[in-house]
Amino acid sequence: MKRIISSASLAISLIFSATAPVALLLATSSVRAAEENGLYYSYGNQKIPLTVRNDAIAVSMKQTRGTRSKSSLSLLQQDFGTKRGGAKSQAVTQVQPLDTKYALLTTTNDANGSEKLKQQVRTKSYITATLPVLRIAGKSNSLVLPNEVIVSFKPGISEAQQQSILVQNNLTSARPIPFAKGFYTVVPAKAKGLEVLGVSNQLSQVAGIRTSMPNFIEIKSAPELDRFGDNETRQLKIKQDSSKSIGTDRDIKTMQWHINSQPMQKAMGLTSNRTDVRAPEVWNRGKKGDGVVVAVIDSLIQWDHPALANRIVTVDCAAQKDAPCLPGESHGWDFSSGGQGDNDTRVSDEEIAAMRPALEESLKPDAYLRTTQTDLIAKIKKKFPAYSDAKVLGLVRQVIREDVVGSFHGTMSTGMIVGSARNGFQGIAPNVKILPVRAGGLGRSLSSEAIIAGIAYSALRGADVINMSFGSEAPNPAQESLISDLQLAFPRLVLVAAAGNETSPDLGYPASFPGIISVGAINIKGNRASYSNFGRRIDVVAPGGDSDVDGGVLTLSGVGVNDFWQNTPEQPTDTNFASFPDHRGYYVTTTGTSFASPAVAGVIALMKSADPQRKLTAAQYRNILIKTSSLESLSMSSEESQFFNAAKKQVEAQGKQLDITGERYFLGNGLVNAENAVAEVERMQR
Repeated sequence: MKRIISSASLAISLIFSATAPVALLLATSSVRAAEENGLYYSYGNQKIPLTVRNDAIAVSMKQTRGTRSKSSLSLLQQDFGTKRGGAKSQAVTQVQPLDTKYALLTTTNDANGSEKLKQQVRTKSYITATLPVLRIAGKSNSLVLPNEVIVSFKPGISEAQQQSILVQNNLTSARPIPFAKGFYTVVPAKAKGLEVLGVSNQLSQVAGIRTSMPNFIEIKSAPELDRFGDNETRQLKIKQDSSKSIGTDRDIKTMQWHINSQPMQKAMGLTSNRTDVRAPEVWNRGKKGDGVVVAVIDSLIQWDHPALANRIVTVDCAAQKDAPCLPGESHGWDFSSGGQGDNDTRVSDEEIAAMRPALEESLKPDAYLRTTQTDLIAKIKKKFPAYSDAKVLGLVRQVIREDVVGSFHGTMSTGMIVGSARNGFQGIAPNVKILPVRAGGLGRSLSSEAIIAGIAYSALRGADVINMSFGSEAPNPAQESLISDLQLAFPRLVLVAAAGNETSPDLGYPASFPGIISVGAINIKGNRASYSNFGRRIDVVAPGGDSDVDGGVLTLSGVGVNDFWQNTPEQPTDTNFASFPDHRGYYVTTTGTSFASPAVAGVIALMKSADPQRKLTAAQYRNILIKTSSLESLSMSSEESQFFNAAKKQVEAQGKQLDITGERYFLGNGLVNAENAVAEVERMQR
């Protein structure tokens, strides 16, 4: 297990304090340095300090969709990337597509690597701009800084006044964020690069402006090797037959331990109590989520996956009086590319072309990988010296294709909530309808503008529940203001968010915002998953899996798309493809609070189906969920107990008392229980 905390004093402060201001997360020296050099952005009265990555830059590219020529992204990969057969610059170690417009370029460990790279990419006609890459001081995610700022206006400011303020502050190309009234993405007329930070900070002080923040594109840091786990543990959980299906009905039910943990626990020889959400007991009472709409705001959502047939919302445009349909709108919307977006949340041909090389690389023979992946192999052997050669190469394959699998994060989240197949696969609420909302690009990236548009769109399209399996390290005043507005306007709308995977008492955003149901993750043994965030703000926990303990949770994947496999051999039966238990990538085993969150969203959908008249408010649903959750089948690890007891002694030595137990601190109010939660909703209907 990874270290529980990075700072004992911070964790003790968070244990003792009922609230944890963002200021606690920031060293005073970092804030002071940020003030001196202007590298910060404003969040209320606080200054969030930033650092510049000297080993990376981002680029924006010309759009070439629909042309017969090579795309800008393909040219970038050819000129600077590590794609096999293409020219490779010695200054670049990785080209990471973020979408068809932006890409991240990581250089070698040269102090001036990013400056040298800027000079090289500026000579390319398909590059429109180079952009800074930042980090919040002490954090790991990267923040690309486009030349854009998101502003929102205070209530009562007319549209004419809004336009006047924009003009007076030299803001051009102001585009309204779709569905979010009073929110705009603007371009400073005379500022580029790091200067955009100063413009954003100044705008936050302008009369009439409610919030101002750079339109960051946040890139989640790559998972640590620990998260991939032991390949043999994964293989233990699945038995494949001679056909190319995922396996027998019993195999599926075993793998889906988050729905019923008993078969997996029996297979593993565990005698612990159930650690699932107890969905079958609710199904047996006729509650499967009928009539409930769950919006999934995430990355690629392959709504034509065979297991999602008839489970996707078809928007009734004739009924959309307050927010008319966008051109071609039918099955949700894709906001990931900025602006108005487009009508398809599925992967595009250009995105497939960008991701296919990694998939092909991961399917190469062992001998090939031994010669092309020497650095990664050395890193794995150093981390896991006891691993056999087969285990090392299995982990190499997982790491190579992580960005491909991860780009279908939205499909994976959706599969936790809904879905059914003849092989026995079931979502927790199999009869709900899903509203797909894409806000994420490729390579674990999310833009602030897309998230704001996606949340507003979901509310206006009548979602009963919104699942947000993402967490930002950057507190976002615009998102917080929008969520607050929507909670007042839609008091029955329930919002659920993942707590984050940093093994930290510092939850991400939006999970930290008031009124959001924040969800941590457990493994099949009832322990906090080794990566899961924790602390006072955790409301409940749900199965998210732990690779080395249970192999993860089984859900849907989008990599089964036919175009991925054209001219690409399918997974050979004797090759360990690890997290894909079938041969085409229709299914995947995975871990994360990202999958505990939709598990809870599915439970809430079951609760909503017991409240057909929608009498209960979001606050009541949250209270019921917490009231019916239980710590009975959960336990702290010995490391967690030692830490908490030590912290308790330090607090008591100051003459103070803790008002929270260790179990509550690490595991929230406990594991959600769909059976008891639905029964309580039914009781309140009488």
